Amino acid sequence: MGEKEINIDKYLENKDTKILLFPEKIEREITTINQLKNLIDGEVEFWSQCNEGKATEIRNYFNSIKSDLNYFFNSYNQNNKYNAEDYLNRVLNNLRYNRYPLVFSDTQIGKFILEQYSVSYQYANAAIEYIFNISNSLSNISNKEYFKGLLEAYKYTNQEIAFTKLEDKFDESILDVKGKIIKTHDNLYKVSKEYHQNLVQSYNDFSDDISNWRDEIKSEVETYLKDKVNTFKDLEIAYKEKLKLEAPIDYWDKLYNEYNKKGKTWTGIAVFTSVIMMMLLMLILYNIPSQLNVNLESFNLQSLRATLILALLVSIGIYLIRLFVKLALSSYHLSRDAKERYQLTYVYLSLINEGKISEQDRTIVLQALFSRADTGLLKGDSSPTLPDGMLNQLTKMTMN
Repeated sequence: MGEKEINIDKYLENKDTKILLFPEKIEREITTINQLKNLIDGEVEFWSQCNEGKATEIRNYFNSIKSDLNYFFNSYNQNNKYNAEDYLNRVLNNLRYNRYPLVFSDTQIGKFILEQYSVSYQYANAAIEYIFNISNSLSNISNKEYFKGLLEAYKYTNQEIAFTKLEDKFDESILDVKGKIIKTHDNLYKVSKEYHQNLVQSYNDFSDDISNWRDEIKSEVETYLKDKVNTFKDLEIAYKEKLKLEAPIDYWDKLYNEYNKKGKTWTGIAVFTSVIMMMLLMLILYNIPSQLNVNLESFNLQSLRATLILALLVSIGIYLIRLFVKLALSSYHLSRDAKERYQLTYVYLSLINEGKISEQDRTIVLQALFSRADTGLLKGDSSPTLPDGMLNQLTKMTMN
């Protein structure tokens, strides 16, 4: 049952939906709007052939009920709840009118009237006026067909006179009801079978969809968890390596700044010493002492001593200048070495995080990071350095 049918059936709530199939006491209970519609449509179709005489009043009565039902559907589709309630109440009240011209087709009298109408509408007129005791029922007694209809109605209502004929009619009625029951049973069985097949097919399709969805989700979850576990392991390794190298990184950064400052300091001292030596030599050369102003004939021990002192001073000045320059170059060299180690450490951590470095390459990098630095002050003062091949490999890994 669709949602629309469920909503429209709510109009039957809190209403008396029990009706009696007049003129007999057969009780019917309406549970759905669709059931009500089928009942009225059946009555309209049953009496549709009655186009003459009293039987047309029965046909017109059910047509009027169907018209009210159509107004109910129109009001419902227009969301006019007030009018829909009003028309539905009119339909139910008219079905409970319980007097002529309300005659239901499922009653024996209804079938009898239609049977008489199939012979002649005068037969039906006589049957209706006699059975429902309509006034002036003898007004057409002179009409032969009307008179025969009265006789048929009399025999129908007096079973002790026409017991055999009435019994035959009841047998036919029972057979008719039995046929309807069998037909309805067959239709219900067919609908039930189709519904069961559709339900089984839907269940199988749903089960297959659930199984496929479960397998896909399981595969995706396993892949996702595997990737996340590997990522977590890489992050754990990178974090541990970062913790190990955090202190060396700070140390190399401090060394870089410290040696850079020392290099500037020694450069300044070397420049200052050079200037002093130049000024001193210029002063001596422009104002040569008498002890140094000698020739081969006047050369003596005092002149030799003055010359040696001047040479000693010049040598010391040159030595100091060279020493200060070498210390400045050494400081700059160590500063650059600390900066390279600082940068190389972050490259190494990045490669570990991306999983692009093997255990062998890791050993080589660690040896390069923690090797003894060359100060540049002594010959042969060298230490293990990072090979050129490893530098190229690290560069390629970083670019990828």
